[in-house]
Amino acid sequence: ARTARLLEQKNRALTRLDSTMEEKKRQVHNVEAEKKRELEKEKKKSELRQRLLEQEKENEVTAVKNKLGVYESERNSIGKLMGRSLRLAGKEAKSKVNVLRHRN
Repeated sequence: ARTARLLEQKNRALTRLDSTMEEKKRQVHNVEAEKKRELEKEKKKSELRQRLLEQEKENEVTAVKNKLGVYESERNSIGKLMGRSLRLAGKEAKSKVNVLRHRN
């Protein structure tokens, strides 16, 4: 009877140990799964930040290109105006010279 009781206690102790080990395995699995989810979230956040930074840089480049385009357009306009002014001034000078020639 004593041996049977000791075997029964040993069986109960082994059963408790097994269930404790299973519970610990589940806890470890849950912690690992949570850590994995957190890492995935951080990875997605990091990727999003990277994409936003790249988009911001592209926007800055586009803004600079647009400014350069505006400056070039203004320069061309000024160049055309100066060219017209010089042609007009040249025509006026030429006509004055012609008037002076014809007077003499």
